Order: sequence, then structure tokens, then C-alpha cells
Amino acid sequence: MSDSLGRWTCRKLTEGTENGVYHSHSYYDVQNFDETGRFLVVYQMHFQGRSIRPDDKIIIGVIDLEEADQWIPIGESGAWSWQQGPMLQWSLHQRQIAWNDRIEGEFVAHLFDFEKRTDKILPKPIYAVSPKDNEALFLDFDRLQQCRPGYGYVGGSNRRKSCRLPGDDGVWSMDMRTGDYHLLLSFKEAYQRIKKTTSSEQYFGHILRQYDYWFNHIKFNPSGTRFTVKFRYKKKKQVWKEAYSQSLTCGINGQGCRFLDDKASHVIWKDDETLFYWRAPELRISKDTVSGGRKIGTLNPQNGQGNIHILQMPQMEETYIYDTPYREKISLCLYDQVNQRDMILHTFNHHIPSSGPFRCDLHASPSRDGRKIAVTSLEDGGRQVYLLERVE
Repeated sequence: MSDSLGRWTCRKLTEGTENGVYHSHSYYDVQNFDETGRFLVVYQMHFQGRSIRPDDKIIIGVIDLEEADQWIPIGESGAWSWQQGPMLQWSLHQRQIAWNDRIEGEFVAHLFDFEKRTDKILPKPIYAVSPKDNEALFLDFDRLQQCRPGYGYVGGSNRRKSCRLPGDDGVWSMDMRTGDYHLLLSFKEAYQRIKKTTSSEQYFGHILRQYDYWFNHIKFNPSGTRFTVKFRYKKKKQVWKEAYSQSLTCGINGQGCRFLDDKASHVIWKDDETLFYWRAPELRISKDTVSGGRKIGTLNPQNGQGNIHILQMPQMEETYIYDTPYREKISLCLYDQVNQRDMILHTFNHHIPSSGPFRCDLHASPSRDGRKIAVTSLEDGGRQVYLLERVE
């Protein structure tokens, strides 16, 4: 198929599986490509299929797609997870690369100037980097690991382990120029916002203080004026799969916190006022209004009805890139919403295990011009990075 969806090639960018050397990119909702589309940030590890230990280090690097896919190491990290890595990503300005690390038991961030090859240490880790200025949002990765293993980081100080609903912790903002940071949205504020929108069973659980609470999945809207975050909670003896989930939006000044939806998964901004996500039994499109989330439509990709990773493709109006995760064969697909048609770009095999903490999702990440897509796959038995590229 070669019309509006284009024709695409696929090539393997990294090697090393036979020697126990593996590679990955961080996540699908951060900027993995620089603004030119030439450089892709990835990290390298020397094991797979087991839990991460505090002494496990990874190497941070850049792949030059115009120089025979050359691997350029630039640093290392001791703060990473199987699903989101060290939150390695490009800043949208000044050609800087950010990633998380652990120094003397404290989680911090690097801000690396790729042209000058200088490295600046920030006092706190990063989660989401603003698309418009030097602001980054972050949360307690130690708490996240305790509540949702596989997404937070091991080796932290565990200072807040016993505090179930702190008023002085939550979603934070940090100025990446100065390192100054302040609290935007506390756990208590989020709790007050959602407790009356939950079921009676959950409401009494709140009142009886049965839950531990945490945040995950922070994302800026395209203009950097608001963010969305997942607010989750569960009883102490429950596993994370039994946790309750409420998605919120909030202004970057900490004001205007709104309830978006419950049980929402893989929430992504479509534009400054619209978001899409999986909320069983559909891929829902909702408006972020003053009174809260309001459903305005659905997405209906033929090959991907379910809890998929889905993004709107840059420079391709109403076209979406998505995968078909949690299976041994994962397809990467494009979906044209206007013409209601799908196209399978490539199918990746050997994704074993297909679920659980050591699974490898494709986490398809497009370049800013929409002509390249990076994925991480177990196609050759180990985590390696592949590039799909539009040729027409």
C-alpha cells in the first residue's frame, strides 16, 4: 500500500544479542529523536529477563542514523526500569539530552549538551520535559517502585515508604536551568479531587484509610500549559493489577486540577484540549473541559481494539501509529482515521515473555517529521532497536 500512508522499510540499528549486549529506547511518549531526525537516544544493558539490582548500570548513547548507525556513548545510569528506562529523552531546544541517574542513594538527572559534550547534574530526576521551555515534571520514583514495580527505580532511600497520603509530595516542577523545584500537585490535593467521583466501595476505602497512593505517567500537552497524570491507589495486600486508577489533568501552575476519566490507560494528548486513551471497551477521545473530561468520540483501528500504545503521527493529519502488545507476535500499524483504514508496517516475532515485568513492548516512537519510527523488539531473542523509515 503506497498512498497517503506511504511505503516503509525496516532495519535493525543495534547488535549484540549473541554476546549478551542489549539496547532499548526509553518510552513511546517522550522525544527519542532530535529535531533533525538524525540522532536517536538509546541505552545499552548487559542482561535481560531478571529484576534490576541497585548495582546494575546501563550505558547511555546516541545512534547517528546518517553515519552507518554509529553508536556514540555519552554517559551511564543507575536509575532505570524495564518499561521506561531512565526516561532518556531529547529536550526540544538547545540540543540537550536528559536522563535519570542515582548518586549516593539519591535520584538525580543529567542534562547533557550534545554539541559541547558538557554534562550538568540536576538535583532531582525528570519524568516529562516541557515542549516549550526549560521546565521538567517529576515524581518520587522510589515510591513508584514500591507501588508499581517495573516503572520506578531500585536503590533509593525509602524515606517516604510509611507515608500513605503525603501532603508535601506528589507531582513536582523543576527549572532545568537553575535546578530549583517546587510541588505542583500533592497527593492530598489529588485525593480531594477524586474521592467523590469514585464508587461507594472505593469511597469508603478512602475514608477508612485502606489505600496507598501514587502517581505515574505524566505528560505535557503540546503547548506545555497543562499536564495529565495517573493517580492510582490500592490496599496494602493487593497486587498492582487490582489497583484503582483515576486520570487527572492540571495546569503547570498547579491550578485547575480536573478529573479526566477512571480506568483510563495509555493516555495521550491529541492537542491542547483533547486526549485519547483506552477505557474499556473502546479507544476514547475526550475533551479536557473546566468541568472535567467529556467524551467526544472514539478511535477504531481495525487491528488494534484493546489497550494498545497509540500516538498521533506528526505531519500526518488524523493518522495514528499503534502496536498490538502483550503477545508473541506484535504488529506495528498505521491507522487513517478519516478513511477508516489500517496498514501493518511490520510484524515483530519472538516477544517472549509476552506479559509480565520483563516483557518488551515495541513502544513505537516517531521522529518529529513523521518519517521515522523507532521501536525496541525481541525479534532476534534480545532487546534491540529497529528503525522504520518512510521511503515515499
